Amino acid sequence: MTPDEFAKFIGTLTGSAEAAALAKEVAIDPVAAREKIRVPKDAGEYAADLEAILRRIPRGWCHSIDCGPGWYPLLSRLAKKLAEVDPDGLIEVYQVKDKFAELRVYVGAGELPCCRRANEATMDQHLASDEHQELAAEAKSRLKVVNALITELTDQSREICEDTGEPGIVMDSGNWLRTLDPVTAPDHYEIEELDEELVDWELRIAAGDVEKLEATVRRLGREVAHQRVVMARLLAALRSERGR
Repeated sequence: MTPDEFAKFIGTLTGSAEAAALAKEVAIDPVAAREKIRVPKDAGEYAADLEAILRRIPRGWCHSIDCGPGWYPLLSRLAKKLAEVDPDGLIEVYQVKDKFAELRVYVGAGELPCCRRANEATMDQHLASDEHQELAAEAKSRLKVVNALITELTDQSREICEDTGEPGIVMDSGNWLRTLDPVTAPDHYEIEELDEELVDWELRIAAGDVEKLEATVRRLGREVAHQRVVMARLLAALRSERGR
């Protein structure tokens, strides 16, 4: 597979031109692609916070934010928390991405500064020293705070459209799950049908009126899973009205 073919495959799979461009760079020169700091072009007011996260990614890892702009406010909160609890950079970030329709951020404690000063001959002695034990305990404490926030942000991301920041639900393209606003989701993303209750009633209320259909789709997107079938039918009706 050529770099262009690989880029096209990734672009089709993710629906992201940025991911496709990155895939091409990786295919051409994996090392250079991984080392490059990539602040998303659409970062806007969140650019500084996203860059702060990227600069915590160590060498050998891909320096990119692999999620949509709707989740940038969540990452901004993470960046501010990292700056607050870990100003001297004991915590490293390894990946920031969407996976199974939720925000995933993987972090850990990097090599401690005291270990960089120790040589191989004295490392065992150093690891048992009070200096190392205290710094390791501090890093562990900071990680606990940061991971608690990451868990909270991941939970919130399941209800926020990754692209727009509007309320969202999990949608399936057939090979990719994303949390999206069903009103603006690409046509190849669908909602899984679970039940058919209330569908005809909802369609009678909103039929023929795009604005009512949009409002109804968004409202039901905030409700429980058994109403997803209503969403699916309404979304189909909305797309049909738009196509006329």
